[in-house]
Amino acid sequence: MAVKKESLQDWLTLIEFYSPDYYSILKGSSDQVLNLMQHKDPSIRAAAIVAGYAIWQLRDHAQFINKCCDIAASDSHELPRVTAVAVLHAVFIGSNNRSVQQSLAGVVKDESASPMVRNDAYRAIRAIRQESYSRVDFPRSKEDTILEMSNKPVQLMDIDWRFVDQL
Repeated sequence: MAVKKESLQDWLTLIEFYSPDYYSILKGSSDQVLNLMQHKDPSIRAAAIVAGYAIWQLRDHAQFINKCCDIAASDSHELPRVTAVAVLHAVFIGSNNRSVQQSLAGVVKDESASPMVRNDAYRAIRAIRQESYSRVDFPRSKEDTILEMSNKPVQLMDIDWRFVDQL
């Protein structure tokens, strides 16, 4: 359950929904965003990822991209992981960026990650490679992510493991 974000106002609304208490802080500076990507609250981590992408446009900022890769690979909560995968997808779509593909391949192979995170990472790899694949969107809300996982189990999609192993 994800929704496309078409305007800056849509992004701001999503950030405010994820983390209303930190909304003004996330709009304050890019350094605060980078720090909040390590916050103990997963909603704040997810909001910081969205703010870095949408407000601060940190798409070429190595520290931001590296943190997104780390969060996608190993965050303890699903919401920041899915959000980081969506940002990596959005930033690198069609770029054929090898290092991001390799990072996402690790997520796909991670059996401890949920099927939703692994599926989104696989879709992102295909999009980064300029292959036709469905878009990975940002979760609409933390509640939707939880409901999606608890009400209808997500199955791991048909993954071309030979392809993933070659990355």
